[in-house]
Amino acid sequence: QSSGFILLPGLISTTELEELSEEYDSMFERKKADGGRLEARWSGNWNNENSTSSVLSIHNLQQHSSVFTKLLLHPAMLDSLEDLMQGSVVLHHTKAHLKPPKDGAPFPTHQDYHYFPYKKHSMLAVFIHLDDTDPENGGLGVF
Repeated sequence: QSSGFILLPGLISTTELEELSEEYDSMFERKKADGGRLEARWSGNWNNENSTSSVLSIHNLQQHSSVFTKLLLHPAMLDSLEDLMQGSVVLHHTKAHLKPPKDGAPFPTHQDYHYFPYKKHSMLAVFIHLDDTDPENGGLGVF
């Protein structure tokens, strides 16, 4: 509670992560081939980044792939969430981001909480890295 996050290493097996990673890449390739709108780069003049930078996004992954539906029903993850929430868990939404190497568009520091008000501050986010991350390649910053 003091740091605002908890790490649960090993919750998802290496085999499961590999399946998720392969499906993640495949899902983005399918969506690109379908010609859907995927670009989610932040607009505005907050940053003078190269206009060719990109970040692609897909919402509601479970509607695009059964692999992600299976992830939402992962027993160890659900047990952990129920323990943290001290009760039932309700899914609000899922989303995935894909940034190309070296040209990945930055996301400015921001707060989404006010868009999703819940009683008793009972909302939490689950963040699953499919690749190793660090400050050099875009790790998540928690402030």
